[in-house]
Amino acid sequence: MSESDLRVGRTGFTVAEMSLMVGLLVFGLVVSVVGTVLAYDRYPEIAKLFAAAGITLLFGAIFGGVVKLLIDNFDRRRAQRAAQVDFIAKVLADLKGVHDRLDRGRTLMKAKQSAKSYGEEMTGFLGSSVVFKGVGRALRTDKRSEPIQAVIPQVELMNGYLRTLLDEFELEYKKTSLTQSMFEAHTARAMQSPPPDYSLDALQKNQPWERLKALPQLEDFLRPVAVAEEGSPGQGSNYVEKFLNPLNAASKTLRRALLEEVSS
Repeated sequence: MSESDLRVGRTGFTVAEMSLMVGLLVFGLVVSVVGTVLAYDRYPEIAKLFAAAGITLLFGAIFGGVVKLLIDNFDRRRAQRAAQVDFIAKVLADLKGVHDRLDRGRTLMKAKQSAKSYGEEMTGFLGSSVVFKGVGRALRTDKRSEPIQAVIPQVELMNGYLRTLLDEFELEYKKTSLTQSMFEAHTARAMQSPPPDYSLDALQKNQPWERLKALPQLEDFLRPVAVAEEGSPGQGSNYVEKFLNPLNAASKTLRRALLEEVSS
């Protein structure tokens, strides 16, 4: 736990500090009472000074202590709220970052249409899976997650979808990579003696990409999102139903919680 966390979690003085302060207060009051009693008959003016000092000490301790506690409580609550806002904002940023990484990967894979691009982007998705694990762990163990516990099932659903993509990648990438190497070698030979009209039809069909497009999870991932969203209920892609929809719901919950924390 960091020093800032200790300051946020501390609710007042320690037992030793309280004992010392109470001891000093009692000592001061005892001195004031004893001095007042002893000086009352022979030195009334001094007795008044002792009495005034005792009263000042007593009320100063009471009101000063109350004010100190109120100020400490205000500062503590302000620090706790700032930490709460920071935590929620970080969770929201992490989820958005994962979505942006996957959306970028979808675009690049469809544009490049190669096993190399598939390998590069899926390798990048491994980092997104690590982010999901970190978010899930924080939501379960950090006290600051209490207002946003509702997003845990949505984060788990999103991470589960990403794991299906990565599991398929682990099984299929090696074979697809070898096919890509053979395809590139054949294409290189064909480019050495291109046809007179430079027609692309003379080139070999992109078998590695055809193989990749046939993978169930990847096909679902690359399916046009707009078409899937316009389909009838239950017929959208898993990417929409198990990633985008939970992401939208979780983001809505997080933004609402963030707004409540800031406004309060």
